[in-house]
Amino acid sequence: MPGSTQLTTRKSAGATINRALWLYHRWVGLIFSLILIVVSVTGSLLVMHTELGRILERDRHTIPQPPASATLADVNSVALSLQNVAPAHFRLLRLEPGVYPDSAHKLVYIHEDRVRRWSAFFNPYTGEVLWTGDDQDLLKPWLLHLHEQLHAGPAGFIIVGLAAFALTLLGLSGAWIARKKLPLLLRTPVRLRSGWRAMFSDLHQCVGLVSIYFTLVLGITGMWFAYLIIPGLWTVSPKLPQEFELQRLTNVRPAIESAMRRFPIVNSQG
Repeated sequence: MPGSTQLTTRKSAGATINRALWLYHRWVGLIFSLILIVVSVTGSLLVMHTELGRILERDRHTIPQPPASATLADVNSVALSLQNVAPAHFRLLRLEPGVYPDSAHKLVYIHEDRVRRWSAFFNPYTGEVLWTGDDQDLLKPWLLHLHEQLHAGPAGFIIVGLAAFALTLLGLSGAWIARKKLPLLLRTPVRLRSGWRAMFSDLHQCVGLVSIYFTLVLGITGMWFAYLIIPGLWTVSPKLPQEFELQRLTNVRPAIESAMRRFPIVNSQG
């Protein structure tokens, strides 16, 4: 009968689509699993980079608890003295104030190639320099480069971008594959007595469906990041403008002290 033939054809087409999605989901997951694990773990660690830095690099990130009457040192003078010991062709890029009362401040210097960076931690109250060196030797920049490009340069950005694209499609294909099992998962999320294979299959589908929102958000934002970064990898960056005299910098100490008075929670809790 015509109706029966059409129904059979639709079922056959649906089975073909489901099998194709299942094969994609399995193989892409296998290929990109290690990269996605690295990116996920480093992303989680970067959320806590301040706390990790204070634990693992305590001599650089922390200072003795200052007295309540302590005043900030002249940042301009510290920056000027560090400029004299910074490697050649590096210039001041930015100041990164500490987030706790006993946090050191960080000055970052950038090379004229706009890639290499040199950093210094100093006591914001005494001006004492605590550490200087290649910024990449620090925990946060090292984790950030691993998260963004696997320490593989331009090729790493492309690989991570492809992993973000794969993660997005893994979330969508997984949701489609498990769509008919959703009511069962809601009643019995994991079958504990049906063997390890069924148990891990249920666990995989349950976690995947529950976390689908986060999977798609991470995948889409990762693709957007790759879209913004990758086209510029082969663009020659112009040289930095003519170097300015640090002696002509406006004194930033009053601005920092004013901000700390207006937003005491930043000074006391980070």
